[in-house]
Amino acid sequence: MGQVSGRLLTLGAYSVGINMAAFSVAAVFQTEKFFDLTGTATFVSLVLKSIFQSTGTFARTPLRSQINSAAVLLWSSRLGYFLFKRILQDGKDVRFDKVKSRPNIFVKFWLVQSLWAFITALPVYLLNSKNNLENATNQEDPTNAYDIFGWAVWLAGFCLQVVADNQKRLFRSYPENHGKFITTGVWAWSQHPNYFGEMIMWCGLFLSCNSTFRGIEHLAILSPAFVVYLLRYVSGVPLLRKQAELRWGKDPHWIRYVSKTNLLIPNPFATPVLK
Repeated sequence: MGQVSGRLLTLGAYSVGINMAAFSVAAVFQTEKFFDLTGTATFVSLVLKSIFQSTGTFARTPLRSQINSAAVLLWSSRLGYFLFKRILQDGKDVRFDKVKSRPNIFVKFWLVQSLWAFITALPVYLLNSKNNLENATNQEDPTNAYDIFGWAVWLAGFCLQVVADNQKRLFRSYPENHGKFITTGVWAWSQHPNYFGEMIMWCGLFLSCNSTFRGIEHLAILSPAFVVYLLRYVSGVPLLRKQAELRWGKDPHWIRYVSKTNLLIPNPFATPVLK
């Protein structure tokens, strides 16, 4: 476990280093434009580092590690591109309006992002770090029902998030929807289907990785727990709810939508709350 711990500490240092390097540039120019791209770069760097410092190459990495690593790379690249494209279209991210000119506060966002990138994919980093450079393929546990179920859950969550993001992007692209909120598609099933998709993605990856964990390694369940807590109680739902109440708090349509639509868990049988 000592070698594994050392590898994980190295990944933690990489996460902080990448974000502090990006912050040093962002603070000078007082910009948040590449904040989300830095998050993507952190995930990609940590996944690749966790592979190369254990097995040396992706080809020598066990199948379970290959699939789980590929899932993180696909998710982070897709989300980073989506968020970067959105900020270029919107011109800014309102979360940073009052802090990007105050380095002592601005830096906290980058530190939190480094923590987020490390904890969120911790099961995958741990799984990769357990591989042995000399005989990784010989030590591989065969895939099992936990893997299949976990990957199916991840795929369902990924598809839900992609569909939700694209439906919202398309809705916002029409001028007649300016200043309105979406209540159709998967957004008729849940107020935050994209967040729910992300939550179950990390639950799925933990299920697959956890089939190889022993003893204290099971604490990697911190990953899905952290994602659920962060999105539900910190940076996801609460921030959007506050913004929505300021914009539509007295709108009868919004009040009906919020009262009749599940907060997170999608209900495909729900009746759309149309205006």
